[in-house]
Amino acid sequence: MHPRIRIVAALTLGLALHASTLQAAEFGPPALKYLTDVVHRRPRAWVYEVEALHPLLQRHGAKARREAFIRALAQETFGTEYLRHYLHEARAELPRGALSQ
Repeated sequence: MHPRIRIVAALTLGLALHASTLQAAEFGPPALKYLTDVVHRRPRAWVYEVEALHPLLQRHGAKARREAFIRALAQETFGTEYLRHYLHEARAELPRGALSQ
């Protein structure tokens, strides 16, 4: 790969990750802690994890997201597949009709 292409790719990735970090900051300290742990525990896959989290988190409310991050941290389960499971469980626990309101 040409060095200039590598530089542009690194800058683009850096901007995307910065945006993801800013968005995680909006979700609170558990999200930032979780994101930091994903980066360290999945060094080869964390970029894909962060990209996969964005659309998943957009479909759920703040309370469900926060609880999912807290649960993942407590159980030391790091990966989109775990958050998806926790968010699905939180959604299943909602009272009937709560999603349509």
